[in-house]
Amino acid sequence: MSSELSASAPSCPEIASRSVMCVNKGDLEEEREVTDEELLQAADEMGLPCVFASAKMNRNVEDVCHTLIRRIREATQPPPPPP
Repeated sequence: MSSELSASAPSCPEIASRSVMCVNKGDLEEEREVTDEELLQAADEMGLPCVFASAKMNRNVEDVCHTLIRRIREATQPPPPPP
């Protein structure tokens, strides 16, 4: 299953560097067709951080936003000047 997930990954490194895999409805893990391990493996293969979030339980919602903002800032910062 993770290969199917990985196939849908952003193919452009520039896009991937500004992306986060957010597993929504993290409170419904027993109803998912994909295991946590498969999701984590797919995120790793895509080079993305993976955050399990649940708005209903207010779990990791802010973390998703902070992680995405941090990745966008890191990807768009100009390189430091040479010494």
